[in-house]
Amino acid sequence: MDKIELRLLQSDIGIKNAILKMQVSLEDFKEKTPHRKDIIESMEETILDLQNVKTSYEFLKRYYGTNDLVQYFQVEEIENLKEEKEKLTNEIEKIKSNLEL
Repeated sequence: MDKIELRLLQSDIGIKNAILKMQVSLEDFKEKTPHRKDIIESMEETILDLQNVKTSYEFLKRYYGTNDLVQYFQVEEIENLKEEKEKLTNEIEKIKSNLEL
């Protein structure tokens, strides 16, 4: 696992953990102080904000994975093209040598 994958995993766990903590705190707050509607609403909005961040994060994580895979195939194709170029260059040199004779 490379550094970026580790960082992504840590971020994934962190955001899920933050949402869970906020949900548990909200339930506890609702039970103990149901009259504090202002704080309850603020906590509910914060949970929605965190869920939106999680959704955006998951999109970016998929985008990174897709781009990483695309880049891998592009590098592989570049290497294949370099080999083909080298072969063609050698063939051209052989043809030139034969023409000079």
